[in-house]
Amino acid sequence: MAKGSSRQGSGTGKTSSADKSVPASKPAPATKSPASKPAAASKPAPVSKSTSKSVSVSKSASKAVPKSRSRKPPPVVLAKPKPWGWIAAAVAVVVFAVAAIGYAVIQANEQAALADPDNIQGLQTQSFTSQQHSDQEIDYAESPPFGGEHDLAWADCMGTVYPIQIRNENAVHSLEHGAVWITYDPELPPDQVDTLAGLVQGAPFTMMSPYPGLTSPISLQVWGNQLFVDSADDPRIEQFLTALRQNPSNTPEPGAICDNPAFAQNPIPEESDGSSEPSAPPATDPAATTDPAATTDPAATTAP
Repeated sequence: MAKGSSRQGSGTGKTSSADKSVPASKPAPATKSPASKPAAASKPAPVSKSTSKSVSVSKSASKAVPKSRSRKPPPVVLAKPKPWGWIAAAVAVVVFAVAAIGYAVIQANEQAALADPDNIQGLQTQSFTSQQHSDQEIDYAESPPFGGEHDLAWADCMGTVYPIQIRNENAVHSLEHGAVWITYDPELPPDQVDTLAGLVQGAPFTMMSPYPGLTSPISLQVWGNQLFVDSADDPRIEQFLTALRQNPSNTPEPGAICDNPAFAQNPIPEESDGSSEPSAPPATDPAATTDPAATTDPAATTAP
């Protein structure tokens, strides 16, 4: 028995009786599920003509618009803030410059108008022969005189305000040097006298003195030119000073000096016309007269 079992267990390629008793299970056939069947496709609903047209239009529109490509958005560049402070400053500078230029032009036009003697209304002119000196008293046709023969010595005209009526012959010589001589009625109100003095004091080639018998309260003289005004506030006074003081056209001796300290300290008064009182408080003896032989010395006077 052992031999027979050993033969059966040898490698004959046949299976044992135990192996034959258990048959091999076959795989169950796959059952078809009714749900796995594809559903019947539903018929599409009829499409109206208007809908088909809109669909066709939308298709054409979709064809017209190009499809956007996937690109990165451009970087956002923030604009730099404008320097409003600098702009405002520049505008202010320009406005100031324009205003300054305009003001300068206006001032220049005004000065040009003031410097033109033809713009002075009421100005009287006359021609005189210059450089005619005399040591004698001269009978002038004009009052006050504004040209003609005159003394060898001139009256100081460096912004001098005389408190008395000075001698005509010395004053006319100052006019020959280009000076303006302002005369006023002794009855002129003090405030107007002060206004005139403010125009004269410190102004070279200018002088003033009282003068009785004027045909108007104030008169102004340069060589060959004369103006009468009624008030110290008359704008023609400034015109006269600007246009005619040291004007080459009415200065027979341009470049001549106008200072005479001796005459300023001891002015020679005009001889009295017979009245007992002088025209203004004198700086020297009102009875003193000029010595004809010493008229070249403006301080020379004779005893009363």
